[in-house]
Amino acid sequence: MSLFLLTFFLVYGSAHAYVFLRAKSALGFGWGTGLLLLPVLAALVCAPIVAWQLGHRGHEAAARA
Repeated sequence: MSLFLLTFFLVYGSAHAYVFLRAKSALGFGWGTGLLLLPVLAALVCAPIVAWQLGHRGHEAAARA
């Protein structure tokens, strides 16, 4: 399971980092805005695992939210 999680976070996190860098270059926002977006991107990367864990433990309504 840990190898899966490592691979998941590496691939999924890299995709988010790529989109962030492309958006930064296209929209031209500074590093201050980028630092404000960092927690949002971290939450987006972790969201699928958290939703799966919630659904697996019987909290389907919270997982759907």
